[in-house]
Amino acid sequence: MLRINHAVLHGFELEIGECDISQCEIDLGVKQTKSYVTRSVRRILSNAESKHGQFAAGSTFKDELMRYFAGQRSFLDVSADIALSLYDALRKSEDLDSCDLLVVDFIDTGDMKTNGQPVKATNASDVHEATDTYDSEGTRGFALLLLPRKQAFVHDVRSRDGQAYNDIVRHDSTLPNPSQKIDTYVVIKSTTLDIDFHDVERIVMGKKAYIIPELLLKCSSVASSKEVVDTVTKLVEDVAQEYGLEPAVAAAKAKSYVIDRARAACDVTPAEVGKAVFAESSPDAAEQYEREATSESLPERVSVAKSTAQRLAKNHRIRTDTGIEITFPSEYASSPEYISFERANDGKIFIEIKNIGSIENR
Repeated sequence: MLRINHAVLHGFELEIGECDISQCEIDLGVKQTKSYVTRSVRRILSNAESKHGQFAAGSTFKDELMRYFAGQRSFLDVSADIALSLYDALRKSEDLDSCDLLVVDFIDTGDMKTNGQPVKATNASDVHEATDTYDSEGTRGFALLLLPRKQAFVHDVRSRDGQAYNDIVRHDSTLPNPSQKIDTYVVIKSTTLDIDFHDVERIVMGKKAYIIPELLLKCSSVASSKEVVDTVTKLVEDVAQEYGLEPAVAAAKAKSYVIDRARAACDVTPAEVGKAVFAESSPDAAEQYEREATSESLPERVSVAKSTAQRLAKNHRIRTDTGIEITFPSEYASSPEYISFERANDGKIFIEIKNIGSIENR
């Protein structure tokens, strides 16, 4: 769960060339406002598409952020400097849509405990109220969320000739719903200065660029958990096909490996996936996978949270050329007692689903 320490919203009027710097923080005493900030930050923290990075030597962003974490700069001052730097980079791009920058200092407690006891929340409001009473210090983080504005039509009560009437009014400053995907954001841990971010390619002064890692943070960019899982899954499928093995089984086994590593709180090592998938069935395929994995631009190790692994790899879905779709737990790929794949002499595939106690229409 999250505890919000500070939050501020700065406005970017890119079309008219104005940057509206807030001189006060957001009032977190307003329940709906606090809920919006909390839900927005929680969503980017759980995004499996976040890339990872480390600050480059000489990054001014890193230096100023370290001063802030050390208590040498105020939240409003450092957020204003960040807003001006990001605004300057954005106005050089061809993307001139108005947007707002939400800057948040937060603590991720990681669990729902107060005074050593689990929090019992009956609805979302109860959860937000409980976030201020955690006994866990948690991990402190600093987040930047670029919120694109959008047009919306709203109800408005007006008066004409002394008579009240309801009208439809267009607003051009509507913020995205907290359940919506945010394309541009940054999360930095205070203790390690590890960076999680997501960005979109923009045209800056006639050249393609990623503003967040290249211009704002000056940091490296490592593949996201989703990119790693997708890449190793595709690799094992290709290798299985090459060596006459069943690609669906190989892909499911690769996902099962990811799940097992996440449950054990161990990093996923892309180069070792081949051994987990092919070691018993085809050592040659395992060696081929390792050669191909080495040539990919993948990190040596990647940490995949258990919740992320569940979303990315818990189930495997296949579709036959006859239009039949089957979804099964990835771990069943290594257990012929539940599902098995056999190939006949004519190349046709037989799928057998076993030990079924009941069937439900879904």
